[in-house]
Amino acid sequence: MPCEVRAHDRHVHVWREAVKILLADNDPEHLEKLAELVEKLGHQPETVRKGPRAADLLRGGDVDLAVLDWAMPDLDAADLLKDAGEERGLSPYTIILTAEDSSEDVVGALDSGADDFIARPVDPDELRARINVGVRTVRLEGELRKLNDRLAVMARTDSMTGLLNHTAILKELDAELKRASRKNTPTSVLLFDLDRFKQVNDTWGHQAGDQVLKRFALLIDEESRSYDKTGRYGGEEFLLVLPETGPGECATIAERIRAHVERMDLTEVEDELHLTTSVGGSTCDGTDIDVTRLISLADGGLYRAKEEGRNRVCIEEAED
Repeated sequence: MPCEVRAHDRHVHVWREAVKILLADNDPEHLEKLAELVEKLGHQPETVRKGPRAADLLRGGDVDLAVLDWAMPDLDAADLLKDAGEERGLSPYTIILTAEDSSEDVVGALDSGADDFIARPVDPDELRARINVGVRTVRLEGELRKLNDRLAVMARTDSMTGLLNHTAILKELDAELKRASRKNTPTSVLLFDLDRFKQVNDTWGHQAGDQVLKRFALLIDEESRSYDKTGRYGGEEFLLVLPETGPGECATIAERIRAHVERMDLTEVEDELHLTTSVGGSTCDGTDIDVTRLISLADGGLYRAKEEGRNRVCIEEAED
């Protein structure tokens, strides 16, 4: 929860968001002083005097930063740091409290995954500075993870519609076909094409065309099941991957979406704008079939739907 703290000295800078800091020390007096310092810095101390409790908090990922007494009798800090890193992939930023002039402890702590150390007796200004470094590091790592997450989403997402992009939807289909082959379950795909979409752009402009694409993408996403995958295949074509779905259910889903598109109210885009879609579908029974073959069958069904007058559904079934 955000915590607002005004600066009272040169070490604390204007408003900042609190982080949760684990303080593990079996000496209650030392622990109290550490907690006071952390609170003055505007952060949330989590104090523990027992090694097992410290281990639980570290392994559970419940803290952002940890200050650990390297010599706690019931805590093997070296193994704990290694385990936390292995289990979570990234252990909290850790500052180790060591005995004075104990270079052996320092080397052991850093080799085990600790990020920093401070020797006893602890100088408050030095510990304050090291905690501030740790907090900055934690925040930067958090921002980097968020950025990487956003980039990963952007790499898979069509920027206009928010659906999976061409590459991502085909990867999902490939993964689903492999799963279906192992489980011997059917898989279907539906390929949608907006009828006479060029006329929308030519008559009402590309901004209206973009709005139509967004509305259509929202519709098929809402009409699909939670485990289906929807993606923009390209231009005005959209692909819907239907796991564990045979030809009958595939046709039912396609017809339901086609009918919803035909009734879709687009007056907010343009008063006289009306939209229909042609749908080609294909299904396989769980035997080995690759993405290209299944898409080709759906594309053949789509071509037939357009040849037969548009605004209709044609399903093809893969032969063994």
